Amino acid sequence: MEVVWTLGVDLDLQAIYERLDVHSPGAGDRFFEALLETTRRLQLFPQIGPVVYGGFIRRVLIFDQHYGLFYSIESRGIILHALEDLRGAPERIAQRLRRI
Repeated sequence: MEVVWTLGVDLDLQAIYERLDVHSPGAGDRFFEALLETTRRLQLFPQIGPVVYGGFIRRVLIFDQHYGLFYSIESRGIILHALEDLRGAPERIAQRLRRI
């Protein structure tokens, strides 16, 4: 299946990359590599992440399990919707997922 990156996940990646790299040089690159590896696994096993919201939004854990990649499986491919730091407020994450 094709992996489709939305603008939202692109913006999330940029923000996370910059935040990680400021605190630890090279951490942004390691995060990006972990994300790419996760998307490769999703292509092989799209249902690997459990459904966590709305009956169709799934989540896989990335980068020492502090970050979640939220996605859905649709006819046009695996749609990447959001990257979130899971240590943040659950209400904020749920609010964002409601807009998908």
